[in-house]
Amino acid sequence: MRGTATVSGHSRWQGRIDITGQIDVPDTAGSVVLAGGDLTVANRIAGATVNGPGQLAIDPGRALHGFGTINGSVSGTMNAQLMADDRILTITGTLLDIGVLGTADADATLDLVSAWNTNQTDEVRLHGGHLFGATISNDGPAGINGHGMITTRDSRLATPISNNPLHHTTV
Repeated sequence: MRGTATVSGHSRWQGRIDITGQIDVPDTAGSVVLAGGDLTVANRIAGATVNGPGQLAIDPGRALHGFGTINGSVSGTMNAQLMADDRILTITGTLLDIGVLGTADADATLDLVSAWNTNQTDEVRLHGGHLFGATISNDGPAGINGHGMITTRDSRLATPISNNPLHHTTV
């Protein structure tokens, strides 16, 4: 998807998609649902911007991988995935619920601008790379798993990480 798409109400995108432009969801109750692609051949965000206040939703068994900016709320139940890949994926909106959140590989940075809790996910999975952002409360059932770097802006990881080859620093 190149160019700009403005979504009024709800829009369900059935096919796998590469998002390189801009998606605007100006209605608070509006949404774009990614229903195509799968966990193996994921939908891609490649330098795109998704603006809210409406929601970007990912169906179960579907994934969005890549880099860009999501300025609206994000949801995806069960095993839906949202993974930073190739550069920085910044999320300034609210993380409502997501199955798996994390980094796809060593060149990925996931930047969560607002404080959040891992209990908003089924799992936070880092395959290298960098998890960056505000305060993280690690209260989710699966917590934060994998390997990589975790950096918080405000000098705290609200709940410690244990039994993981992860490194926490503060900026």
